[in-house]
Amino acid sequence: DSPLFSNLYSIMKVDDSARYLKSYAESMKKWNDLLARTTIDIKLKYDISDVEVAGKKGLLVISDVAAAAGDENVPDFQAMLKAMIGEDGKTRLYLLPIDGNTVLMSMGGETQAAKAVERFGKSNGLADSSLVQTATKQLDPQAPWQAVVSPKGLVAWSKRLYDNVFARIAGGGTLPIPEFPNTPPLAISVNFAEGRLSTELVWPVETTQGLVAYIKKVSQQ
Repeated sequence: DSPLFSNLYSIMKVDDSARYLKSYAESMKKWNDLLARTTIDIKLKYDISDVEVAGKKGLLVISDVAAAAGDENVPDFQAMLKAMIGEDGKTRLYLLPIDGNTVLMSMGGETQAAKAVERFGKSNGLADSSLVQTATKQLDPQAPWQAVVSPKGLVAWSKRLYDNVFARIAGGGTLPIPEFPNTPPLAISVNFAEGRLSTELVWPVETTQGLVAYIKKVSQQ
C-alpha cells in the first residue's frame, strides 16, 4: 500500500560529502528565492531541514506537490497524487552522507531511509547479482553510461501503477497481470569516444525464453 514513489534510492559519489550537502541546501534556497519572484501559477517550493537517520546527519527536503499542483475540483487527479506520493501530497527526500565521498539519496519515509543506510556496504549489490552480470558482462566496460532494466520489475511496477492510479480513475478493479519470470535484465550502454556516439543493447537468450513463456501464460489467462 505504499505510494509508488516511496522507495527510490540512488548513490552519489562526490568529492566531499559535507561540501556537497551544503551546496545542495544553498541551491534549494536560491531556487525558492527565484520562485518567489516569478508569476507562474505552480510554485514547487523545497523546505530544507537538518535530519539524523541511522546515525547519519544529513538533509531532509520536503516538497508539497499537492499544494503546488493539486486541484480539489478534480478528484481523479487528487487520487492519482495520493497514490503516487502519499496521502499528504508531499515528497520527502533524504540526503545522507555514508562517508566522506558517498551520499545516499532516499525518497520516501524515514524508515526506508534508515534501512537503506543500514544495508549499504553490508551485502552484495545488484551489480554483483549473477542475473545482472549475465547481461552487463557483455557491455563495453569503458562505457561511462550503463543501465539495466528488469522485465520482472517493470511488469510488477506497471501493475502497481495501474492498480493504484488508473484503476481509481476507472472506478476500481485490478488487472490480472501475471508475474514475469525471474530472468536476466536488459542491459544498455552509451559511449562517446573519438567523435562517435555508440550504444549497445544486450538482450540475453534467457530473457527471450522468459518472454516467450510469459506471452504464452498471458494468452492462456
